[in-house]
Amino acid sequence: MIKACILFDENDEPFGFRIGGHAGFEASGRDIMCAAVSILAYTFLESVAELTNEPFVSEVDEAHGLIRFRFKEKPLHEGRLLFQALLEGLRMINEEYGEEFLHVRKYRRSNGTFTKINDQEV
Repeated sequence: MIKACILFDENDEPFGFRIGGHAGFEASGRDIMCAAVSILAYTFLESVAELTNEPFVSEVDEAHGLIRFRFKEKPLHEGRLLFQALLEGLRMINEEYGEEFLHVRKYRRSNGTFTKINDQEV
């Protein structure tokens, strides 16, 4: 299963994510779920880098199927819009294929700690 943890600040603005794991929908190299989530995440990373001036940090570990991202500062309109597009793509995949393959959770940061916001919806 792919696990996506979406991080929100105190004002419910998304600022980061961790996506990792393998869906197990098909054999490695043929898994359309892994491909779909990967292309969403990679497109998001590349779009933030090329289309905005938003400072961010990211880490990609292909061997372990892990992608991490975090804005260094509160994102401007373009960064927020790209993040909303990523969330919409994850929601669509989750709606079509379900929690069995893609597990998405939202967490809110407050006073330095994170609290789960939801149990099912993206």
